[in-house]
This record gives sequence, structure tokens and C-alpha cells, in this order.
Amino acid sequence: MAQVACMAQGGIGLPHWWEFRWRGLLELALSSPMPLIPRWRFMTDEAKAITKRVAVSALAVLVVLLVLRSLLPWVLLGLIAWWTWRALNR
Repeated sequence: MAQVACMAQGGIGLPHWWEFRWRGLLELALSSPMPLIPRWRFMTDEAKAITKRVAVSALAVLVVLLVLRSLLPWVLLGLIAWWTWRALNR
């Protein structure tokens, strides 16, 4: 019944609960009652160290991926040039 009403109003035929906006999704994620990381002051020193290591590792992986993504065409071009130079010098 909701699909018929939605289609009659010029919608795409999806029920109203399915139509969401990114702003609403972001607000829902930011207003979560339970934090993703437990309260820092209640964590043990070992848990804090593990959390810091994981965060630094994740950041390092992201930086490396960004750098490699931008350098990959240059690396491929260099390899092709080197293979061509080796083939011509034989």
C-alpha cells in the first residue's frame, strides 16, 4: 500500500522507510549512545597501547595507499622504459 501511495506522488516506488538521506544517517552515527572505543580513562594501559598502535597502523596504511595510488602510473612507466632500454641494448 505504501508503494502505491509513493508511486502516486511521483516517487520511485520504494516505501517511505527505505528512502533515507545521508545527513540523517550521519546524525544517527554521530548520536550513537555507545562509543566505538570504550572510555579512555577506564581503559588499562595495555588496552590504550593497543588502541594507539592500531590507530597509527591504520593511518600509515591509508597514507601508503594514497602515495602508491598516485605513484603507480610513474612506476609502471619507469618499468616499461627500463624493459624497452634492456631490449634495445641486447
